[in-house]
Amino acid sequence: MYDIPFGCICGILVDEVMMKKIAKLEYRFVSELKDLLINNKDRLEISSWGLAYPNCKQTTFRYIGLNTGQTIDDRINLIRNLIEIKRCEHLYETNLEWSMKNKEKLSAFAQKDMEMLGVGEE
Repeated sequence: MYDIPFGCICGILVDEVMMKKIAKLEYRFVSELKDLLINNKDRLEISSWGLAYPNCKQTTFRYIGLNTGQTIDDRINLIRNLIEIKRCEHLYETNLEWSMKNKEKLSAFAQKDMEMLGVGEE
């Protein structure tokens, strides 16, 4: 199975046949997106981002006009994949009610399984 995350805590799992279809669709989309951007460079600006801490709260902001040494073409060429697809190596089937009652057991089981497989070892 392959995991496609939507945000930090949820997503979907797809089989290999579906993953290949999604990858082809994404490739076409990225190609069309790059073409659209290249053909409309006069409507684009290079942007960068930074962090500020107003009232002690971390806030991101964007700015334009800073010479980074990169061109619009350089930025467009950085576009690769918009969807993060990862092979799901550790998949455990359970149900929500059991999982909520047995969080420690499930975590211990997963930890033991990963240790046996050598996950995280250098």
